[in-house]
Formats: sequence, C-alpha cells, structure tokens
Amino acid sequence: MEKLVSPSQWSKRSNVVKEHVESVTKESDRIRKKRFKIKRQDFTAINQRQRDISLYPVQPLYDEGIVCVIVDYTRAPKVSMDEIIDEIIDAAKLILDIAIENGSKSIILSGHSAGSQLCSMILTSEWYMNLSAEKRSLFKAVFHLSGIYSLDKLVGTYVNDSLHMDLEMAQRLSPLNAKNLKRLEKVVLPYAYVIVGERDSPLFIEQAQEFVANLVKMPNIKELHYKVIPKMDHFNLVEDLQQKNYEITKNILYLINKLE
Repeated sequence: MEKLVSPSQWSKRSNVVKEHVESVTKESDRIRKKRFKIKRQDFTAINQRQRDISLYPVQPLYDEGIVCVIVDYTRAPKVSMDEIIDEIIDAAKLILDIAIENGSKSIILSGHSAGSQLCSMILTSEWYMNLSAEKRSLFKAVFHLSGIYSLDKLVGTYVNDSLHMDLEMAQRLSPLNAKNLKRLEKVVLPYAYVIVGERDSPLFIEQAQEFVANLVKMPNIKELHYKVIPKMDHFNLVEDLQQKNYEITKNILYLINKLE
C-alpha cells in the first residue's frame, strides 16, 4: 500500500518530483511578476497544495479572460483535516461572494490529488447544500485531476503521519463514502470531469473509475467525462496546464466558452 499511495513511484521519470517542482516554480515565478487586468468574470477555482508554486495554470485562462483563483490552505499537522475543509469552504464562500458582486456567469472548481477530495467536500458541505438554488446555479462544473476518493486507504501509510486520521474520520471525509455520495446526488454539478494520467498509481486510477461509476448514476449530471491522459504521470498531468494546447486546458476553455 505504501507504493500505491506514492504517485512518484509509478512515473517513468527518475527525478519526477524535482522536475515537477522546477517546472511549476519557474512558471509561477514568471506569473507572479506580471500584473493582470480582469477582462471578464468567469471563475476557475483551483485547490493546490502550495500557493507560491501553484500559479502555473493562470496564463492560458487569463488569455481567455477568465479569473483563476488559486486556493491555499494550512497544512497538517498544524491543523486537522476538518479544519482544512473549513478553510476551503471559507474560500468557496469568498469566491461566490466575489462572483455575485461582479456579475459572473459561472464558477468551475478544479482540484489535483488532495485538492480533488476537497472539491468534493465543498459540494457535500452543509454550507453548499443550504445555498439557494440561484446561488448554487453559479457552480457549473468540477475537474477532478488524479484525485483520491477513499481516504481510508491512507490510514496506516506514511501519508497519514501528518494527517492523523483514524478510520472513522477517513471514511467520513471520503467522496466515495455512501453518505457523501447520497448528499452529492442532490447537488451534483451539471458537468464533471474525472481525469487521471496513464502513468499514475493504479490506486488513483482504480478510485477514479469507482468514483465515475457512482457519478454516472446521478440523474442531474448533464455531461460526465472520464479521461486517462496518455503518457502522463501524477505530476505532469497538472504541470502541463501552463500550456494552452494541452488537452485538459482545452477542455476547461471549451467548457467555459460553452457556458457563455
């Protein structure tokens, strides 16, 4: 199980983590030095693990007039998993307020790895479920990128050394938990993409397939897309979001323009 929860172990690149950090840091530094003027008010909110090196998806979205919000959060073990989710929900509240204030037409959520799980926790939260139908209608889509959907698999591995989850917490916070799936069915977004890399851990691919198998049963989904991106691992699956012609970037841009 230790190897299955370690995506770097499945990449063809021997220095995958180092190469990933170098790539996203270089682009994030370049973006940080620029000043952006907002052209239109479509929002893409991306949950990332490190804000300072997570600006790399911004340029292609900005070039199409899209506001890209990179959401940071406090890391465990400084805070618990429940507190992390509270932070993410607070961020979603702020994004919604800004979107309403500026007359935005749509909000799209996206999360990579742990960020994918956090996107699901937003949608199954009491806050989101208690929003008015009008406010919820602004949330149009979610992109799950190489997500983890059954956190109980992490209990007993090195990943949990900082998370400190017991089995009850891990199951309660899992998107594939039966209660969470039932809640999601009531408020599921019209468009959902579940994407993994061909060279990702088999565990991540298997959980993505299981998540899709449950989403496809939800009647309110207009479009559900499951994709395995050829030759991509857990890391370049997202680092290539800095490229306008990258398949996932094109999917995001196509969907936003479709929602106009």
